[in-house]
Amino acid sequence: MILKFLFTSTLLATSFISNSTQVNQCGNNQKAQSLAHSIIHDSTQLRQHLSCDIRLTQAAIIKVKEMANSGWVIHSGANSRAGLCLG
Repeated sequence: MILKFLFTSTLLATSFISNSTQVNQCGNNQKAQSLAHSIIHDSTQLRQHLSCDIRLTQAAIIKVKEMANSGWVIHSGANSRAGLCLG
C-alpha cells in the first residue's frame, strides 16, 4: 500500500512541468489523470500555466521500480510519526 501511494505520488508530482498541453499525459492511470485535471483547472490555481510531460512520468516509473527492487522504499513521514495510518 505504501509503495502504491509513493508510486502514484511520485508520478503525479513529477508530471507537472513542461511542454505538453494534454491532461491525459499527466499520471499513469485514470485516478492520477483525474487529479491532475482537477489541479490544472482549479479556479483558485495561482499559476497561469500548468502542463505535463509524459517523459517525466516514464522516468518516475523507472525510478520507483529501482527503489522498490533495492529496498529504498521507507515511509516515515509526518503522518506516521503522528500515529496516523495511510492505508
